[in-house]
Amino acid sequence: MSTDPSSAVASSVLTFVQTGAYPDDEQTVSTTLTSTNIPSILELVSKAEEDVKAEIRTLSSSSAPSIDTWLTQATALQTSIAHSRSSARAIVEAAEHAKSLGARVHDAAGKVALLQRELEFSVGLEGVLDTLQVAAGLVDGARNALDGQELGGALEKVLNAEMVVGGLRRDGAGIGESRAVAVLGRRVGSVREGVVKEVLGVWGRLVNVDGGRVVVKREDSEAMDLETVIEALGTLGVRDGCVSRLHRELDSSVLGPRMNRSKGKNFWRVEKGEGEIRLVKSEQEGSVLDMIDDIYAIVNFISTALPRSISAQLLDTILPSLILQLVSNWLDPAMPLKLTNLETFKEITTKVEELSLFISKSEVDMPSDADLAVWLKKIPQTWLAKRKEVALADMREMCYQNIKRQKMAERIETQLVSSDDVMYADPSEQPLEEETPENGTNDEWDAGWGEEEEPQGNEAVEEEDTSAWDDEPAAEETSKGPKAEEKTQEDEEAGAWGWGDDGDEADEAEKSPAKPAAISKSPSKAKANGKAHKQQPTTKEITLRENYTVTSIPDGIIDLINQIISDASTLSSPDFPVPTIAPATLGLSTIPTLLLAMYRATASTYYTSEPAGNMLIYNDSVHLHSQLSTLLSRLSTTHPLSKRLRTFDSDIAALLPYSRRAYGREMDSQRTILSDILSSTSGFINCTAPLNAAQYSAIIQDAINRVRDVDRSWTNILSNSDRLQSLGSLVGTLLKQMSSDVLERADDPSGISEEQSKMLKSFCDNVAGLSDLFDSPTNDGEEETSNLVHVYTPDWFRFRYLGEILEASLADIKYLWTEGELSLEFSADEVVDLVQALFADSSHRKEAIRVIKRA
Repeated sequence: MSTDPSSAVASSVLTFVQTGAYPDDEQTVSTTLTSTNIPSILELVSKAEEDVKAEIRTLSSSSAPSIDTWLTQATALQTSIAHSRSSARAIVEAAEHAKSLGARVHDAAGKVALLQRELEFSVGLEGVLDTLQVAAGLVDGARNALDGQELGGALEKVLNAEMVVGGLRRDGAGIGESRAVAVLGRRVGSVREGVVKEVLGVWGRLVNVDGGRVVVKREDSEAMDLETVIEALGTLGVRDGCVSRLHRELDSSVLGPRMNRSKGKNFWRVEKGEGEIRLVKSEQEGSVLDMIDDIYAIVNFISTALPRSISAQLLDTILPSLILQLVSNWLDPAMPLKLTNLETFKEITTKVEELSLFISKSEVDMPSDADLAVWLKKIPQTWLAKRKEVALADMREMCYQNIKRQKMAERIETQLVSSDDVMYADPSEQPLEEETPENGTNDEWDAGWGEEEEPQGNEAVEEEDTSAWDDEPAAEETSKGPKAEEKTQEDEEAGAWGWGDDGDEADEAEKSPAKPAAISKSPSKAKANGKAHKQQPTTKEITLRENYTVTSIPDGIIDLINQIISDASTLSSPDFPVPTIAPATLGLSTIPTLLLAMYRATASTYYTSEPAGNMLIYNDSVHLHSQLSTLLSRLSTTHPLSKRLRTFDSDIAALLPYSRRAYGREMDSQRTILSDILSSTSGFINCTAPLNAAQYSAIIQDAINRVRDVDRSWTNILSNSDRLQSLGSLVGTLLKQMSSDVLERADDPSGISEEQSKMLKSFCDNVAGLSDLFDSPTNDGEEETSNLVHVYTPDWFRFRYLGEILEASLADIKYLWTEGELSLEFSADEVVDLVQALFADSSHRKEAIRVIKRA
């Protein structure tokens, strides 16, 4: 291997050109390539080139036979390609020639089809022209017939022409859209209008409505008869319009003026003549019988004067409204509410039956509300409904009128009274003769008054209000202060109509005025040690009479119910002339219930303008209860409503809870007013301050004046016992609240000073002055009076003892506690609190407290 650097470099360059490899020799790699190296490199490369060419020539000479074969095959392939191209061109040329031939064929086929259509059109046109000629001839013939007044021929030709033109318009060749057919159609329409006009003219001459007169002719000498005209109208499609127009003309000219009740002086009747009906003036409005006759004449005229084909259609339109007007404007108002002079109504029902039978033959489909047969069947229900309506209207009118008519009513009760009752005023007095009300029976109002045993001590105070109506247990409305009404307006209305009247009896009782069942003894009858004299009481029977104010409303309600009972007797009588109303007899039993329900629901509106309106409601309800009970007891068992009205007992009984609610509303209202007045005293705090003292005095006086004002409004309204009981309840409310305020002052750590106790005592004395409201005359007829304030007023003794304690000494308080009856009204703790508030701490106070607690 040469170590010539130039040779090494040239060899490395050649190797890189041939294979792309870099030299491995570092010396060769680091040799610098200069111009001196170029010739050797070029020489070496040229030699390598020559070697490659020589090798190629060698390889080519050895491969020559194979290349010749490839060349031969390539030449043959080129020849085949040239032949294929020649064939393709021939095919394309043939295809183009075939396409040209197809176009020529299609063009020829189109020309043939066009020639065929033209031929068919020519043939069809010939037929259409013939048809048009026929139609034109029909139209001309119809016009000529119309001009010659031959309506039948004109109508026939017009109809045929319409049929021909219709066929042309339905033709599928488009002939119907041509101008000629359109022109012909307009000519046919014009001739048709002329025919319709002429036929309507004949109809107008045959059937004429004008000025309340309807004339129907059977034939027209110039044209055709009525039946032919009606048939022509139907053929031309205008018959329904003619019937509707005839209905409107009949209604405006004849039916309307005759059916409507005239408010002026123009009265009408219907007269029927030969082929006509007409309205004629009458001096007075016809009766219901006249109206039925006129309707019969109208229906009969339509049925006989007009052919069946049109009369049935006209009656279908007229009869429902005609009969409906007859029922609503004439028959229903003619139904008698008073069961006297019923012969006319009997004749009305007979004629209605005849008219109903006649109408049924016309085979008109009548709605139920316009069917006279249905009206006849519903006579009892209709009469009963009107009777109820009138009864309620009379009830409302009577209440508004009778509320101003007031009178005194008397309540009489016979009671057994113990000799130790304050009612037993004079032991030497002989018992009054037993008296009963006019009905012959004892008035059951507040039955059982005074039958309870005498309560003792504080029990009397707590139970005074519990001996309420008929000994029912009452709520503690007096011992527990005023109790506000919690019921809503809806509850009041529900109670008024009788819903929920069977509720809690105790809830009802607390709203009623309580009688003092067994009136307690006077305190003077007790010994100093607080024990009563023990003796056997005697009893005697006395009759109590009391007057109270009622309005005339109960009497009015009784009169209405008596009328209903009388009507029931009349209806059930075998001689009653109109038996169709008789089935309403039992239905009358519901009217008294409705009357009482209406009274309970609306009474508050009638009594609003009256002073002490709730107390008048209370009196009227109680009085009405008594009268109705008497009425039922007198009702004969053979009366048709006897069994039905037995169920009326519950409605009568509902009057008592209703009266109690009215009484309760009044009492709650007055208690609330008193409580509101006293609430301004703020519990008598710092009552000795000049401003407070003046204010509290004015408030106490306002409360006293309020009680006296209420007493004046209740005087002569309530009976004396009710007035005293109600006043006692109000005064008890006043006493209870004042006592509570004073006892709360005792709980104040600062106590009650001497000046405060004197001021509080003066307040109590002022309120105690209300006792004069309870002065009652004695039974011996003398001018002397007895005061029953302790009987009717809860907590009276407790309140008076409280006033005494405010100014009493310790010794007096101990005496009242140990020897008197202070322990009956106060508990030991209450008295101890008062002692501690009124007296300073001392040995005497401690001793007094010890005695009180020990006792």
